Amino acid sequence: LEHDTHSLRFISPMEGLPETKIQDMALSRDKRTLYILTMDEGIFAYKISAHNMKAEPLGLDMENPIEGPQQLFEDADGNLWIPTFGNGLYKLVRDQDGAFSSWINISERSGLPGDNVKFVMQDREQNMWLGMFGTGLVRLVDEAYTYYFLDHPDIDNNFHAIYMNQQEAWFGTETGLIRLDRATGDYHELSGPEYGLPFGRVTAISGSPEGELWIGTRGNGIFHWDPGQER
Repeated sequence: LEHDTHSLRFISPMEGLPETKIQDMALSRDKRTLYILTMDEGIFAYKISAHNMKAEPLGLDMENPIEGPQQLFEDADGNLWIPTFGNGLYKLVRDQDGAFSSWINISERSGLPGDNVKFVMQDREQNMWLGMFGTGLVRLVDEAYTYYFLDHPDIDNNFHAIYMNQQEAWFGTETGLIRLDRATGDYHELSGPEYGLPFGRVTAISGSPEGELWIGTRGNGIFHWDPGQER
């Protein structure tokens, strides 16, 4: 993306990547590695300091690629988390040498309310939050689970995106946004023209320290949330 013209410029294809769908990408916290998640060919790593356009397989000791991957997330310890549709959640554990030497699968058999996980994130207290498809929210604290299911006929429990600040938590659903007050537990659905939003799936949420939000939707573009106007 060109900064001055705000236009995209094609540089060159990246070597080493298979010809398949790229499901997600994540820049490491030290900004040295770009992790690339493919739909059915595993995970690749691009070393930014190498100054070439070549990606290498992550080199996981797994018989088969992770099926149904949805997202790629690096936690504060450098571990990688991959939620899947149909196979629960995978955690790739980084060892002291910086290699991903082991992995863990967390699924319905180990306590999750389902195997369809759409999104994962980590809050300031380093708790992991999972957005489930149809079965609500899960907070993972020291390998123990806490479940949240919004028992309201007009609110679905299909979560596609999560964003948190110190006061509030925002969730993207099939029909719009849900805002949760982290102190009281009260929540409110924000959907439709009244809030400047379409009725439809929210797929991504990002925010600023000033309380602004950028909301990505499926098929309806990106929206900017002004906290002063509540829309």
